Amino acid sequence: AAYLSAGAFQLLGDPPVIGRGVRADEDRPGSAPAVILGGDLWSSRYASDPGIVGQSITVNGVVSTVIGVMPRGFMFPANADLWRPMANLPANVRESRAERRLAVFARLAANATEEQARADTAAMGETWAREFPATNRGLRMRVVPINEQLNPSVAQRAWIAFITAGVLVLLVACANVANLMLMRAATR
Repeated sequence: AAYLSAGAFQLLGDPPVIGRGVRADEDRPGSAPAVILGGDLWSSRYASDPGIVGQSITVNGVVSTVIGVMPRGFMFPANADLWRPMANLPANVRESRAERRLAVFARLAANATEEQARADTAAMGETWAREFPATNRGLRMRVVPINEQLNPSVAQRAWIAFITAGVLVLLVACANVANLMLMRAATR
């Protein structure tokens, strides 16, 4: 499950196949709990029933109204298959300045550049570090294109380390097989 703010699906350009996304009035503290189902969850648990929209289901012990269903295979962010408004976050998480589980995604304005977005974001981070030194000192905000964030390039150090480890394991396995074949041939 993931928590998204109102308009997130519109920003992504992926509307629900039935029902609707989260409205601004549903993304305010105190609003009735709402939920949007993923297409896979909708078909597996609710037999693709189009009448599920408007029905109440229980999510983590909270009775929530289904307001929409996303297409099959849509799993943003990561592998989420159920979405709730940000206002449905537990109050202790929503109101904590030290909470670090939230990620922000946005679309650049038509005439904005990535460099402008980086500069604006860095300035915002510096302002927050001055205003809230107890929770924001030493934190750095940065802008990363979503494709780079979700699909990192192979040239990154972690990927190179994993690939190197895999190649080494493969080489050791090949050497072992070659050794076994050599011993078998020598025995014959």
